[in-house]
Amino acid sequence: MEDKIIIDQFIQNPSEGNMMALIERAIQDTLSNKNIAYLAKKLGESGEVVQLKCKDSFVADIPSTGGPSSLSTLICPLVLMELNCQIPKLGVKGRPAGGIDVLYQIPDYKIHFDSKQITNILESSGYCHFIVSKKYAPLDARLFDYRSKVGAKAIPSLVIASILSKKIAAGLNYTGLDVRVAEYGNFGHSFEVAERNANRFIAVAKDVGINAKCFLNDFSIEQQSYIGRGESLLALLMIFENNMNYLLKRHLNNCIGMALNVPPREAIKDKQITTENLYRNFGKNLEDQGSSIEKFNKKAKDIQKQHYNIIKSSGNGFLKIDMKMLRDTIVKYQNEFHTDSLFPDPCGVILLRNSNDYIVKNESILTYRAEGEFKKEFENELRACFSINCTPKQTASYKILSYA
Repeated sequence: MEDKIIIDQFIQNPSEGNMMALIERAIQDTLSNKNIAYLAKKLGESGEVVQLKCKDSFVADIPSTGGPSSLSTLICPLVLMELNCQIPKLGVKGRPAGGIDVLYQIPDYKIHFDSKQITNILESSGYCHFIVSKKYAPLDARLFDYRSKVGAKAIPSLVIASILSKKIAAGLNYTGLDVRVAEYGNFGHSFEVAERNANRFIAVAKDVGINAKCFLNDFSIEQQSYIGRGESLLALLMIFENNMNYLLKRHLNNCIGMALNVPPREAIKDKQITTENLYRNFGKNLEDQGSSIEKFNKKAKDIQKQHYNIIKSSGNGFLKIDMKMLRDTIVKYQNEFHTDSLFPDPCGVILLRNSNDYIVKNESILTYRAEGEFKKEFENELRACFSINCTPKQTASYKILSYA
Protein backbone atom coordinates (compact mmCIF):
# COMPACT_ATOMS: atom_id res chain seq x y z
CA MET A 1 0.00 0.00 0.00
CA GLU A 2 1.33 3.47 -0.89
CA ASP A 3 2.51 5.68 1.97
CA LYS A 4 0.12 8.51 1.05
CA ILE A 5 -2.85 6.13 1.26
CA ILE A 6 -1.77 5.08 4.77
CA ILE A 7 -1.47 8.75 5.77
CA ASP A 8 -4.93 9.52 4.34
CA GLN A 9 -6.48 6.58 6.16
CA PHE A 10 -5.05 7.88 9.43
CA ILE A 11 -6.23 11.43 8.74
CA GLN A 12 -9.77 10.27 7.95
CA ASN A 13 -9.91 7.79 10.85
CA PRO A 14 -7.21 8.19 13.53
CA SER A 15 -7.87 4.79 15.09
CA GLU A 16 -5.14 2.88 16.92
CA GLY A 17 -4.92 0.49 13.99
CA ASN A 18 -4.37 3.28 11.47
CA MET A 19 -1.89 5.03 13.77
CA MET A 20 0.08 1.81 14.15
CA ALA A 21 0.09 1.28 10.37
CA LEU A 22 1.57 4.77 9.95
CA ILE A 23 4.15 4.16 12.69
CA GLU A 24 5.20 0.85 11.14
CA ARG A 25 5.71 2.51 7.77
CA ALA A 26 7.72 5.31 9.41
CA ILE A 27 9.90 2.75 11.23
CA GLN A 28 10.68 1.19 7.84
CA ASP A 29 11.83 4.69 6.80
CA THR A 30 9.93 4.60 3.52
CA LEU A 31 8.17 7.97 3.92
CA SER A 32 9.44 10.43 1.33
CA ASN A 33 10.07 14.09 2.18
CA LYS A 34 6.99 14.94 0.13
CA ASN A 35 4.83 12.59 2.19
CA ILE A 36 6.28 13.85 5.49
CA ALA A 37 5.41 17.39 4.38
CA TYR A 38 1.91 16.21 3.45
CA LEU A 39 1.47 14.61 6.88
CA ALA A 40 2.80 17.73 8.65
CA LYS A 41 0.29 19.95 6.82
CA LYS A 42 -2.62 17.64 7.58
CA LEU A 43 -1.66 17.50 11.27
CA GLY A 44 -1.08 21.26 11.49
CA GLU A 45 -4.36 22.12 9.78
CA SER A 46 -6.44 19.61 11.81
CA GLY A 47 -7.47 22.44 14.16
CA GLU A 48 -7.32 26.22 14.19
CA VAL A 49 -4.42 28.03 12.53
CA VAL A 50 -3.20 31.29 14.05
CA GLN A 51 -4.08 34.17 11.71
CA LEU A 52 -1.83 37.21 12.01
CA LYS A 53 -3.12 40.62 10.99
CA CYS A 54 0.31 41.71 9.76
CA LYS A 55 0.98 39.35 6.86
CA ASP A 56 4.46 40.73 6.05
CA SER A 57 6.05 40.21 9.47
CA PHE A 58 8.71 37.66 10.28
CA VAL A 59 6.89 34.92 12.21
CA ALA A 60 9.51 32.79 13.90
CA ASP A 61 10.31 30.34 16.68
CA ILE A 62 13.02 27.91 17.80
CA PRO A 63 11.67 24.62 19.19
CA SER A 64 13.90 21.76 20.29
CA THR A 65 14.13 18.00 19.98
CA GLY A 66 14.05 17.62 23.77
CA GLY A 67 16.63 17.11 26.50
CA PRO A 68 17.68 18.50 29.90
CA SER A 69 19.69 21.60 30.86
CA SER A 70 18.83 23.94 27.96
CA LEU A 71 16.97 27.25 28.25
CA SER A 72 16.68 27.83 24.49
CA THR A 73 12.86 27.66 24.39
CA LEU A 74 12.77 30.36 27.09
CA ILE A 75 15.55 32.69 25.93
CA CYS A 76 15.27 32.56 22.13
CA PRO A 77 11.74 34.07 22.00
CA LEU A 78 13.00 37.07 24.01
CA VAL A 79 15.79 37.59 21.46
CA LEU A 80 13.37 37.21 18.55
CA MET A 81 11.16 39.89 20.14
CA GLU A 82 14.13 42.24 19.99
CA LEU A 83 14.37 41.48 16.25
CA ASN A 84 10.72 42.58 15.79
CA CYS A 85 9.58 39.05 15.01
CA GLN A 86 6.15 37.66 15.85
CA ILE A 87 6.51 34.55 18.05
CA PRO A 88 3.33 32.45 18.38
CA LYS A 89 4.94 29.63 20.38
CA LEU A 90 2.83 26.47 20.55
CA GLY A 91 4.40 24.49 23.39
CA VAL A 92 4.34 20.91 24.64
CA LYS A 93 5.27 19.39 27.99
CA GLY A 94 9.02 19.05 28.51
CA ARG A 95 11.08 16.38 30.25
CA PRO A 96 12.13 17.60 32.75
CA ALA A 97 11.70 21.30 31.97
CA GLY A 98 10.16 22.51 28.71
CA GLY A 99 9.48 26.19 28.13
CA ILE A 100 5.72 26.02 28.71
CA ASP A 101 5.92 24.01 31.94
CA VAL A 102 8.66 26.27 33.34
CA LEU A 103 6.65 29.44 32.72
CA TYR A 104 3.56 27.77 34.20
CA GLN A 105 5.37 27.70 37.57
CA ILE A 106 5.05 31.49 37.74
CA PRO A 107 1.83 32.36 39.64
CA ASP A 108 -1.06 33.38 37.36
CA TYR A 109 0.84 32.74 34.10
CA LYS A 110 -1.85 31.67 31.60
CA ILE A 111 -1.18 29.20 28.78
CA HIS A 112 -4.70 28.47 27.40
CA PHE A 113 -5.97 30.97 24.81
CA ASP A 114 -8.36 31.15 21.89
CA SER A 115 -7.20 32.47 18.53
CA LYS A 116 -8.47 36.02 19.18
CA GLN A 117 -6.60 36.23 22.48
CA ILE A 118 -3.41 34.96 20.82
CA THR A 119 -3.74 37.60 18.10
CA ASN A 120 -4.25 40.34 20.71
CA ILE A 121 -1.16 39.24 22.69
CA LEU A 122 0.94 39.11 19.53
CA GLU A 123 -0.19 42.63 18.67
CA SER A 124 0.74 43.80 22.17
CA SER A 125 4.24 42.36 22.60
CA GLY A 126 4.86 40.02 19.65
CA TYR A 127 5.18 36.89 21.80
CA CYS A 128 2.52 34.44 22.98
CA HIS A 129 3.40 31.09 24.58
CA PHE A 130 0.42 28.72 24.57
CA ILE A 131 -0.03 24.98 24.99
CA VAL A 132 -1.11 22.28 22.57
CA SER A 133 -4.83 21.58 22.97
CA LYS A 134 -7.85 20.32 21.05
CA LYS A 135 -7.90 23.69 19.29
CA TYR A 136 -4.43 23.54 17.72
CA ALA A 137 -3.05 20.52 15.83
CA PRO A 138 -5.30 18.08 17.75
CA LEU A 139 -4.48 15.23 15.36
CA ASP A 140 -0.79 15.70 16.09
CA ALA A 141 -1.51 15.54 19.82
CA ARG A 142 -3.46 12.33 19.36
CA LEU A 143 -0.72 10.70 17.31
CA PHE A 144 1.96 11.87 19.74
CA ASP A 145 0.08 10.43 22.73
CA TYR A 146 -0.22 7.09 20.94
CA ARG A 147 3.46 7.15 19.95
CA SER A 148 4.33 7.74 23.60
CA LYS A 149 2.07 4.88 24.66
CA VAL A 150 3.68 2.35 22.31
CA GLY A 151 7.28 3.57 22.67
CA ALA A 152 7.52 5.13 19.21
CA LYS A 153 8.57 8.70 20.02
CA ALA A 154 12.06 8.66 18.50
CA ILE A 155 11.10 8.04 14.86
CA PRO A 156 12.74 10.89 12.88
CA SER A 157 10.15 11.19 10.08
CA LEU A 158 7.29 11.45 12.61
CA VAL A 159 9.30 13.81 14.83
CA ILE A 160 9.81 16.08 11.83
CA ALA A 161 6.11 16.00 10.91
CA SER A 162 5.08 16.65 14.51
CA ILE A 163 7.39 19.63 15.03
CA LEU A 164 6.43 21.21 11.72
CA SER A 165 2.72 20.63 12.29
CA LYS A 166 2.88 22.92 15.32
CA LYS A 167 4.75 25.56 13.32
CA ILE A 168 2.06 25.34 10.61
CA ALA A 169 -0.70 25.70 13.21
CA ALA A 170 1.12 28.72 14.66
CA GLY A 171 1.48 30.37 11.22
CA LEU A 172 5.30 30.48 11.12
CA ASN A 173 7.39 31.33 8.09
CA TYR A 174 10.79 30.99 9.81
CA THR A 175 11.98 28.40 12.30
CA GLY A 176 15.14 27.21 13.92
CA LEU A 177 15.50 23.81 15.56
CA ASP A 178 17.69 23.17 18.59
CA VAL A 179 18.80 19.61 17.81
CA ARG A 180 19.97 18.06 21.07
CA VAL A 181 22.35 15.25 20.17
CA ALA A 182 22.52 12.54 22.82
CA GLU A 183 21.81 8.85 23.34
CA TYR A 184 18.24 9.77 24.33
CA GLY A 185 17.81 12.27 21.48
CA ASN A 186 14.83 12.10 19.10
CA PHE A 187 17.01 13.13 16.14
CA GLY A 188 19.84 10.67 16.59
CA HIS A 189 22.43 9.38 19.05
CA SER A 190 25.39 10.75 17.08
CA PHE A 191 26.21 13.94 15.20
CA GLU A 192 26.31 11.97 11.93
CA VAL A 193 22.75 10.65 12.32
CA ALA A 194 21.44 13.94 13.76
CA GLU A 195 22.92 15.89 10.87
CA ARG A 196 21.22 13.60 8.37
CA ASN A 197 17.85 14.07 10.09
CA ALA A 198 18.40 17.81 10.46
CA ASN A 199 19.00 18.19 6.73
CA ARG A 200 15.79 16.27 6.13
CA PHE A 201 13.91 18.59 8.50
CA ILE A 202 15.18 21.61 6.56
CA ALA A 203 14.09 20.09 3.23
CA VAL A 204 10.61 19.14 4.50
CA ALA A 205 10.18 22.58 6.07
CA LYS A 206 10.89 24.15 2.69
CA ASP A 207 8.17 21.95 1.16
CA VAL A 208 5.59 23.40 3.61
CA GLY A 209 6.74 26.98 3.05
CA ILE A 210 8.91 27.47 6.13
CA ASN A 211 12.52 28.65 6.06
CA ALA A 212 14.44 26.49 8.55
CA LYS A 213 17.86 26.20 10.15
CA CYS A 214 19.08 23.55 12.57
CA PHE A 215 21.58 23.95 15.38
CA LEU A 216 23.26 20.75 16.53
CA ASN A 217 24.35 20.77 20.17
CA ASP A 218 26.12 18.10 22.19
CA PHE A 219 23.70 17.07 24.95
CA SER A 220 25.82 14.29 26.35
CA ILE A 221 27.09 17.06 28.63
CA GLU A 222 25.17 19.79 30.44
CA GLN A 223 24.50 23.08 28.63
CA GLN A 224 24.09 25.03 31.87
CA SER A 225 23.89 24.30 35.59
CA TYR A 226 20.21 24.86 36.55
CA ILE A 227 18.19 21.70 35.90
CA GLY A 228 14.49 21.52 36.77
CA ARG A 229 11.37 23.59 36.23
CA GLY A 230 11.85 26.00 39.11
CA GLU A 231 15.61 25.98 38.58
CA SER A 232 15.13 27.21 35.02
CA LEU A 233 13.31 30.24 36.41
CA LEU A 234 16.23 30.85 38.77
CA ALA A 235 18.63 30.60 35.82
CA LEU A 236 16.62 33.30 34.02
CA LEU A 237 16.85 35.51 37.11
CA MET A 238 20.63 35.01 37.20
CA ILE A 239 20.79 36.07 33.54
CA PHE A 240 18.64 39.15 34.06
CA GLU A 241 20.74 40.17 37.09
CA ASN A 242 24.01 39.54 35.20
CA ASN A 243 24.97 37.08 37.91
CA MET A 244 25.98 34.21 35.62
CA ASN A 245 28.62 31.54 36.00
CA TYR A 246 30.74 30.65 32.98
CA LEU A 247 28.47 27.84 31.78
CA LEU A 248 25.29 29.93 31.97
CA LYS A 249 26.97 32.86 30.19
CA ARG A 250 28.14 30.54 27.41
CA HIS A 251 24.67 29.04 27.10
CA LEU A 252 23.08 32.50 26.87
CA ASN A 253 25.46 33.39 24.05
CA ASN A 254 24.56 30.14 22.30
CA CYS A 255 20.83 30.93 22.53
CA ILE A 256 21.38 34.47 21.24
CA GLY A 257 23.42 33.05 18.36
CA MET A 258 20.65 30.62 17.41
CA ALA A 259 17.99 33.34 17.45
CA LEU A 260 20.11 35.74 15.38
CA ASN A 261 20.48 33.07 12.69
CA VAL A 262 16.76 32.41 12.14
CA PRO A 263 15.19 35.53 10.55
CA PRO A 264 16.58 37.25 7.42
CA ARG A 265 19.68 39.40 7.78
CA GLU A 266 17.70 42.63 7.55
CA ALA A 267 15.90 41.76 10.79
CA ILE A 268 19.12 41.81 12.82
CA LYS A 269 20.73 44.92 11.31
CA ASP A 270 22.01 47.29 14.03
CA LYS A 271 20.30 45.26 16.79
CA GLN A 272 21.94 45.12 20.21
CA ILE A 273 20.99 42.17 22.39
CA THR A 274 21.45 42.98 26.08
CA THR A 275 20.23 41.28 29.25
CA GLU A 276 18.34 44.49 30.06
CA ASN A 277 16.39 44.20 26.80
CA LEU A 278 15.68 40.52 27.40
CA TYR A 279 14.42 41.32 30.91
CA ARG A 280 12.13 44.03 29.51
CA ASN A 281 10.76 41.65 26.87
CA PHE A 282 10.20 38.96 29.49
CA GLY A 283 8.22 41.41 31.62
CA LYS A 284 6.02 42.29 28.66
CA ASN A 285 5.21 38.64 28.06
CA LEU A 286 4.44 38.01 31.73
CA GLU A 287 1.98 40.91 31.82
CA ASP A 288 0.31 39.85 28.55
CA GLN A 289 -0.17 36.32 29.90
CA GLY A 290 -1.62 37.33 33.27
CA SER A 291 1.40 37.42 35.59
CA SER A 292 4.07 39.98 36.51
CA ILE A 293 7.81 40.42 36.90
CA GLU A 294 7.32 40.70 40.67
CA LYS A 295 5.69 37.26 40.84
CA PHE A 296 8.50 35.82 38.73
CA ASN A 297 11.20 37.32 40.96
CA LYS A 298 9.54 35.97 44.11
CA LYS A 299 9.09 32.49 42.66
CA ALA A 300 12.71 32.29 41.47
CA LYS A 301 14.04 33.45 44.84
CA ASP A 302 11.80 30.95 46.65
CA ILE A 303 13.40 28.18 44.57
CA GLN A 304 16.86 29.47 45.43
CA LYS A 305 16.09 29.32 49.17
CA GLN A 306 15.22 25.62 48.89
CA HIS A 307 18.70 24.68 47.65
CA TYR A 308 20.31 23.84 50.98
CA ASN A 309 20.91 20.11 50.35
CA ILE A 310 24.47 19.39 49.17
CA ILE A 311 26.05 16.34 47.52
CA LYS A 312 29.84 16.05 47.69
CA SER A 313 32.39 14.15 45.64
CA SER A 314 33.21 10.59 46.66
CA GLY A 315 36.79 10.79 45.37
CA ASN A 316 39.44 12.54 43.28
CA GLY A 317 39.35 12.75 39.48
CA PHE A 318 37.41 14.07 36.50
CA LEU A 319 33.68 14.46 37.00
CA LYS A 320 31.34 12.52 34.72
CA ILE A 321 27.62 13.38 34.70
CA ASP A 322 25.15 10.91 33.18
CA MET A 323 22.67 13.40 31.71
CA LYS A 324 20.17 10.74 30.66
CA MET A 325 20.10 9.26 34.15
CA LEU A 326 19.82 12.73 35.69
CA ARG A 327 16.91 13.61 33.42
CA ASP A 328 15.16 10.30 34.11
CA THR A 329 15.60 10.74 37.88
CA ILE A 330 13.99 14.19 37.91
CA VAL A 331 11.19 13.12 35.54
CA LYS A 332 10.46 10.06 37.69
CA TYR A 333 9.73 12.18 40.76
CA GLN A 334 7.80 14.75 38.73
CA ASN A 335 5.53 11.93 37.56
CA GLU A 336 5.18 10.37 41.01
CA PHE A 337 4.50 13.61 42.87
CA HIS A 338 0.78 13.86 43.59
CA THR A 339 -0.51 17.35 43.00
CA ASP A 340 -3.27 19.19 41.17
CA SER A 341 -0.68 21.11 39.14
CA LEU A 342 -0.58 20.52 35.41
CA PHE A 343 3.23 20.47 35.64
CA PRO A 344 4.43 19.22 39.06
CA ASP A 345 7.73 20.61 40.31
CA PRO A 346 8.87 18.66 43.39
CA CYS A 347 12.62 18.65 42.73
CA GLY A 348 15.57 20.12 40.89
CA VAL A 349 19.36 20.37 40.78
CA ILE A 350 21.97 23.13 40.56
CA LEU A 351 25.39 21.89 39.45
CA LEU A 352 28.31 23.48 41.28
CA ARG A 353 30.90 21.68 39.15
CA ASN A 354 30.77 20.75 35.47
CA SER A 355 31.44 17.66 33.38
CA ASN A 356 35.19 17.02 32.98
CA ASP A 357 36.13 19.26 35.92
CA TYR A 358 38.90 17.83 38.06
CA ILE A 359 37.54 17.58 41.60
CA VAL A 360 38.82 16.35 44.94
CA LYS A 361 37.17 14.17 47.55
CA ASN A 362 34.42 15.89 49.62
CA GLU A 363 34.22 18.82 47.18
CA SER A 364 30.64 20.05 46.72
CA ILE A 365 29.37 19.12 43.27
CA LEU A 366 25.68 20.10 43.45
CA THR A 367 22.78 21.32 45.53
CA TYR A 368 19.31 19.88 45.21
CA ARG A 369 15.73 20.68 46.08
CA ALA A 370 13.29 17.95 47.06
CA GLU A 371 9.83 17.94 48.58
CA GLY A 372 8.13 15.29 50.66
CA GLU A 373 9.10 11.92 52.00
CA PHE A 374 11.06 10.81 48.91
CA LYS A 375 13.96 13.21 49.66
CA LYS A 376 16.44 10.52 50.78
CA GLU A 377 15.56 8.21 47.90
CA PHE A 378 15.93 11.11 45.46
CA GLU A 379 19.38 11.93 46.88
CA ASN A 380 20.52 8.32 46.50
CA GLU A 381 19.40 8.23 42.87
CA LEU A 382 21.09 11.56 42.23
CA ARG A 383 24.39 10.21 43.53
CA ALA A 384 24.22 7.41 40.96
CA CYS A 385 24.19 10.03 38.16
CA PHE A 386 27.75 11.13 39.00
CA SER A 387 31.04 9.25 38.78
CA ILE A 388 34.74 10.05 38.99
CA ASN A 389 37.08 9.06 36.12
CA CYS A 390 40.84 9.07 35.67
CA THR A 391 40.58 10.90 32.33
CA PRO A 392 38.16 13.55 31.00
CA LYS A 393 35.40 12.58 28.57
CA GLN A 394 35.74 13.48 24.90
CA THR A 395 32.94 15.78 23.72
CA ALA A 396 31.52 16.67 20.31
CA SER A 397 31.00 20.08 18.73
CA TYR A 398 28.38 22.62 17.66
CA LYS A 399 27.10 22.88 14.10
CA ILE A 400 24.66 25.08 12.11
CA LEU A 401 22.78 23.68 9.10
CA SER A 402 20.59 25.58 6.63
CA TYR A 403 18.96 24.96 3.25
CA ALA A 404 21.53 25.04 0.46
